[in-house]
Amino acid sequence: MKEGYFSLVLHAHLPYVRHKEEGRLEERWLFEAITESYIPLLWELENSEVKDVLTISFSPPVLEMLADSVIQERYLDYVMKTEELLLKEAELAETKEEKELVAFYKKRYQKIKNTFVSYNKNILTGFRNLFEKGVIVCITSAATHAFLPYVKTKAAIRSQVVEAIRCFEQHFEVKPKGFWLPECAFAPGIDRILVEEGITYSFVDEHAIVNADPTPTKGSGSPIYSPHAYTFSKTH
Repeated sequence: MKEGYFSLVLHAHLPYVRHKEEGRLEERWLFEAITESYIPLLWELENSEVKDVLTISFSPPVLEMLADSVIQERYLDYVMKTEELLLKEAELAETKEEKELVAFYKKRYQKIKNTFVSYNKNILTGFRNLFEKGVIVCITSAATHAFLPYVKTKAAIRSQVVEAIRCFEQHFEVKPKGFWLPECAFAPGIDRILVEEGITYSFVDEHAIVNADPTPTKGSGSPIYSPHAYTFSKTH
């Protein structure tokens, strides 16, 4: 069997759910993502001894929300209220299993809070540090996560790309090289805009590669280049 290459690429995106009013249900969606995905992922990556472990694409809405001071304060309040709830659950726990479960989550939420506070409530700092050390690669996605093939004008598509790059540079202080196409959707011409804006690679569904013209000689088993020297890799 021939050896190949495997790229682990994670896409971090949520709709922009920051509201003027506090306590909106939609914001809980983001808080759960921070609690169950972003912070635990930081724990794992911080202990990694390997370079280029994975690639993470951060959509501009996620970047803006994670860096928002209002969201940060609301998330800390969310964690502290969860800790208060766990104290009440501890009083109600009767069986050994219930007590162990409550103890597990009390310890976990304490660690989550400590991690969040250690980054001055901005966990993007953690991902940026890992990016700068070469542990991970960070890339961007369309400004509003628009389905680009359905965006009517080239100017509007370019705006999605340019604003995404600006947002990424604001938070990571470097221009992204890769671009996650929302829903992995591609149409001819998008690659040219990306190349003109300094982006060099994206990821698409298998059928986009298999049905390319001309047909790739290696099928979907290898990245391909567009006529504008843009690289596409298959997602799974």
